[in-house]
Amino acid sequence: QNQMTNPEEMLGAKGVITISLLFCGVFYLAMGFCGYLKFGSDILSSISLNLPSGDPLAQACQVMFALAVYFSYALQFYVVIEIITNNIIKTYVCDTWCIYVEFGVRVILNILIFVLAATVPWMDLLVSLISCLTVSTLSLMAPSLIDTALHWNTDSGAKFGFRLLKNVLIFSAGFLAFVVGTSISVKDIVKNF
Repeated sequence: QNQMTNPEEMLGAKGVITISLLFCGVFYLAMGFCGYLKFGSDILSSISLNLPSGDPLAQACQVMFALAVYFSYALQFYVVIEIITNNIIKTYVCDTWCIYVEFGVRVILNILIFVLAATVPWMDLLVSLISCLTVSTLSLMAPSLIDTALHWNTDSGAKFGFRLLKNVLIFSAGFLAFVVGTSISVKDIVKNF
């Protein structure tokens, strides 16, 4: 956003973030719906696990999935490295060693992620639990609290009441998703062990 020619195009109803999140959400819902229609309650944690192993089309799908993860990994890792580099490494490390420390941090984080993925056999349950703990908090509860705190002294009258009601409803939905999702994830973990 900081490097865009028109940064206002990033946010808003017709902004880049809104359109991309809407597209991704619809795409994920469609994939989940079609997967459930095809496999029913026997569906596994990833739709690619339900595909027949000997079918060439299924193998091509799994290869494309692996390539998508491979090529998007650096993009997903960019924000993490940017935050670590700007806030920690550049603060505590001199400029001559900065690139070497950043490279070392990248290597350590990659090794940690690969070891975690290889050693945890129930990664789907762990991801489900972590998602329940963080997604509802970061996407629903925290923004509603921040919006309320930000406009606490500036809004008045009906605008204040409407904003407060909106944020209470959003926070309540996030808290409900947090509690229900976490309890279901914990029950699934206990059931599998």
